[in-house]
Amino acid sequence: MTFSSSARVAIFFQLDFPRYGVGWAGAPTPLQSDLARAGIDADVLGIDALSDPRGFNAQAYGALVLLDGNTYPDAAFANLQAFHRAGGSLVMTGIPFT
Repeated sequence: MTFSSSARVAIFFQLDFPRYGVGWAGAPTPLQSDLARAGIDADVLGIDALSDPRGFNAQAYGALVLLDGNTYPDAAFANLQAFHRAGGSLVMTGIPFT
């Protein structure tokens, strides 16, 4: 799989965010490093950044990785939905929107 040079990946992480249904509790830096080795730029974004449509949108990012299992940042839900509707991909480790 090849990404365009402008495609970036966002990884959601907030230190105090609750996790449910996942076995890890660490920072996302190993994933960010793995993506970099594959030639994919990735940014770690918190709730405030994911809630801001001026910075987090489908033009700026091709995918969002949610590592927290069956939870998601509810405060950012409207912008996450707009991101997905505009063609942004969601990569999830659980089923947070059911």
